[in-house]
Amino acid sequence: MRLLYLFLFSGLFIGCKTSQISSKQSSAIKSIYWRSGCMAESACEAEIMGNKKMILIKDEVSNQIYPQFVADSSKQIIKLTSRINADKMHLDQHYFEDIYIELPNKYYPIKATNIELLQYKVLLHKSCYCRGEAGYYAIRNGELKINQKNLILSFVVPEANIRLNNIQIELNANH
Repeated sequence: MRLLYLFLFSGLFIGCKTSQISSKQSSAIKSIYWRSGCMAESACEAEIMGNKKMILIKDEVSNQIYPQFVADSSKQIIKLTSRINADKMHLDQHYFEDIYIELPNKYYPIKATNIELLQYKVLLHKSCYCRGEAGYYAIRNGELKINQKNLILSFVVPEANIRLNNIQIELNANH
């Protein structure tokens, strides 16, 4: 019986092999900075939501979509925010637009146009005192380009009057 355990235990060590990541693959994005596209007179922020993915949920009553963020070690979400008058004392005077982009942690250069943007769950969130336009919009008309150092996103949302529509972001990833 001891011989059987010894055989199984040694088989585990011989059979296990550590995986190695090629140094040519890009790693997860570590930091991001706005280069251009921030709305005039606004405060812009860029955030990396690591090890998360978006699940888009549709509200059957309002027919609106909204994201739910869940843990996923293979994904990361880039969140870009532009806010005007974020004073919490004036709730009806604020205006902000958030852009969410879901990317794999190990990504390659990406170029996606129009309907291809849906695979990266490119999402616009508009919050304002503007009847009928506040909410989340899946971006289907535009272009996303990502390389080792830059993210460029240009898009239109025909359903809403938006201010963010051409963004350039500087990326810093560990190689």
